[in-house]
Amino acid sequence: MAASGDCHTILAGGRGGEVIKYDLSWPQADVDVSQHLEPMLRVLTGSGAINALSVSANGNIMATGGESKVVELWELTAGVNKDLVNFDRDPLEEMDASEAPILEESACVDRFKCDWQIHSLAMSEDTTVLAVGVSTHTEVYRLRWITKPLITTRQELDESRRGEGSQRVSREPTLFLDEAAAQQGGIALCAKGNTLAVCGKQMVRLYHVP
Repeated sequence: MAASGDCHTILAGGRGGEVIKYDLSWPQADVDVSQHLEPMLRVLTGSGAINALSVSANGNIMATGGESKVVELWELTAGVNKDLVNFDRDPLEEMDASEAPILEESACVDRFKCDWQIHSLAMSEDTTVLAVGVSTHTEVYRLRWITKPLITTRQELDESRRGEGSQRVSREPTLFLDEAAAQQGGIALCAKGNTLAVCGKQMVRLYHVP
């Protein structure tokens, strides 16, 4: 699971590679919080069983990773796949998570493969630093976001879905910490992304991120 810094977005991943985005409207203290979690979006990732999730402070960008050794970055504010929307559903009925709209495939702005299964992910508050923890080491990347071009043709849409065409984020390796093995959920970045904590092999290590 992962929660945005503003506490309005909660993400939950499962073994099927699916992530559910919930919006949380904070109730009064005497009201059951579970009644205010509404499934808003489904993301069908290529990460296999989801081991790790991270989300930006504003809930707009999500990173996923898991058994398939693939890290994916998603724009959660992109459009939904209208071909898979159930327009017959009564909008006044409470929505089940399986009925939530599916995020358009082109919302995946970057994907890359690691050598080992991914155990943990952490992203800085401004989404410029991404840390990836596996069972043998931890990798840190500097992200540079590129203005997304307008998709105007069917060919451009198909290229975007296949991960081809115009790049929307560039990724530069910053650190490779071969002595810092990460356990499940075992890495964390400070808000500015300049300090990394790694938990593994019964030890917590702190690193400066240049």
